[in-house]
Amino acid sequence: QGWPTMLIILVLINIYFCAICWNHIHILKYVKIYSKTINLIYNQDLRIIYYISIFIILFFIEVTYYYVIIMTLFILNLNLNLNKSKVWNQQVTYTINYIWLIIKGTSETTRTQVSTIFKRCLHSKVFSKDTDLTVLDIHNKPISKEFKQWFAGLVDGDGYLYVNKDNNCGFEITMATHDEKVLKIIQNTFGGNFKPRSGVKAIRYRTQKLSVVKNIVNCLNGYVYNSVRLSQLHNVCLVLDIKPLRSEKPSKDSAYISGLLDSDGTINYYSHNKNKNLILWISISNKYLHNIDFLEEIFGGYIQYDKAWNGTYKWNATALAVHKELYDYFNRFSPKSIKSNRTSLIQEYLNLYQAGYYKSTEPREIKIWKEFVGKWNTIV
Repeated sequence: QGWPTMLIILVLINIYFCAICWNHIHILKYVKIYSKTINLIYNQDLRIIYYISIFIILFFIEVTYYYVIIMTLFILNLNLNLNKSKVWNQQVTYTINYIWLIIKGTSETTRTQVSTIFKRCLHSKVFSKDTDLTVLDIHNKPISKEFKQWFAGLVDGDGYLYVNKDNNCGFEITMATHDEKVLKIIQNTFGGNFKPRSGVKAIRYRTQKLSVVKNIVNCLNGYVYNSVRLSQLHNVCLVLDIKPLRSEKPSKDSAYISGLLDSDGTINYYSHNKNKNLILWISISNKYLHNIDFLEEIFGGYIQYDKAWNGTYKWNATALAVHKELYDYFNRFSPKSIKSNRTSLIQEYLNLYQAGYYKSTEPREIKIWKEFVGKWNTIV
């Protein structure tokens, strides 16, 4: 009976080593690199799968004849060793110990050396537990944690990280013309250039210079929170061989929210009803609820869905208590866009509002209110 022998050989090939032409892989739970041909299933405890395989083999064959082979495989699999990998020139071939592969077709040979990426993803489970990395600006000065947090919030709103078809990485961020000073801050930190976009009142900072992109990625690594931007960041990290750090959740002690207000926020006051009562409205918008729901947890306020702009979620702060908390926060972590002028005037607005200056008929109070309105609408 030859079929039991063939079965054992297939198990050996499947478990012990596999020579495959690699393009991309899927690693279940931990990393996803898009593929048309191969699914790699990696589980924290593949031994369970192997024990089941042992049972099935023992059920269908004579135990005494294959006992030595089966027990050898059993002992080998007690310790999942995923360290061994080799790359050949023409065909990227991996010797992978103790892992199961499901091949969904014939892959094409690629010379892309994903060995380093593959081992890193498996060993670090995608996210590194390393502490915050020291990143230097173009003046060889360390970039502060506060700047990294603010920059992450800004990029989560208006930034974009990408890998083009030539496998080159790039970064860009577009802002309104009146916020040119924000792009100058970025330029003064990382280098690069920005220029106006034709046909719109906007300016775009863009770079594909490897050293600049690496510095930007290292600065964002561990601070980006937006799910879309996080995916872009990890994609670039894989290409640049940078360990992704687990992102911290924004809090009152993080400058992230300040950057998010710079990019996706608004702050203004509006007439609330026919009595001309004013209401101070501070809001931050995003297409996905999970990217801004932490704001409700931190400050309160409320989130509503807006059908405008193909649907978006908007966190709103309209209550006096929330305004006071936000004033304290922005006094500590000031925005860097023109919105910084209005965040610095929140407390003055609240004082004048509570005193009723906005609807007063007294000449002195009218003058004070007009002076405030002039400061509020100043672009600095």
